[in-house]
Amino acid sequence: MPQILHFDKASTLTPVVESIRRGGLVAFPTDTVYGIGTSIGNENGLERIYRIKGRSFCKPLPVLVASKVDVAGIAQPLPHLFYELAAAFWPGALTLVVKAAPTLSSRITAGGSTVGVRMPDHPVALQLLSECGGCLATTSANRSNEPEARHIQEMMQGIGKQLDWIVDGGPCGNQPPSTVLDLTQSPPRIRRPGPVTEEQIRELTGIVVTS
Repeated sequence: MPQILHFDKASTLTPVVESIRRGGLVAFPTDTVYGIGTSIGNENGLERIYRIKGRSFCKPLPVLVASKVDVAGIAQPLPHLFYELAAAFWPGALTLVVKAAPTLSSRITAGGSTVGVRMPDHPVALQLLSECGGCLATTSANRSNEPEARHIQEMMQGIGKQLDWIVDGGPCGNQPPSTVLDLTQSPPRIRRPGPVTEEQIRELTGIVVTS
């Protein structure tokens, strides 16, 4: 059974952060759904995410970041369009697919050359990410092909009992999972529709993206 930390302003995330550094799996709230995360540099933790979710090793893991600056350590080179979109929509529900740094684990990229990155708009997630060095490999806190969890009760009915820690930050909102926009293609392609629309992207950048 996981340990549960009921988060408030007086809470310390130190034991959670220490668990993550050892390859622990931690659930935490985001602006969309509850996610589970682990260190981007711990292969055991990364493999556990796949096993617990029943996720195919052919599917890459997204990475959540605490700021735009943190992306430079896991993805390079970054196009100008990345900075334009991140300035407009981060923190928020837009995942940007960019070229992965060669040092990034193949467990995250699923052997590919790209990585999806996002800065969530949630104070608990941002504090946890910051204390973990700015990045966590993440995915939604549910088994593959099952509904996402928006509060810990839903999670405990699924994969929650197999995690090391749960940071209870209250229920997530009703926002759907993030829009996924692939910047490695020309023109950029929306891989998954979400809260940030084609129209918003076109109005900002003047680029007509494909779906």
